[in-house]
Amino acid sequence: MSAARAETWSSISKLEGIREVMRMIDDIARELSTTKAYTPSTLAKFVGLTNYMRYTLLICDVHHSMESNIDETICEQCRGTLIREQ
Repeated sequence: MSAARAETWSSISKLEGIREVMRMIDDIARELSTTKAYTPSTLAKFVGLTNYMRYTLLICDVHHSMESNIDETICEQCRGTLIREQ
């Protein structure tokens, strides 16, 4: 497994430990497997999942696990933007 794949897998593994994220992903997967189509309902659930990851700053954890050499100054600016736009 390449280093990039290992890092991506590590990020996914971290998300698997978060019950709310897994519930949302399961709901999206169930809907996709049942309807066999990407519907407005599915899109709304996906947006809900990404917003949850954004507002809880989980996206920052995933980003750090994939790119460990992030400049902390930039990271803080990004965090400020993520929190401010709630």
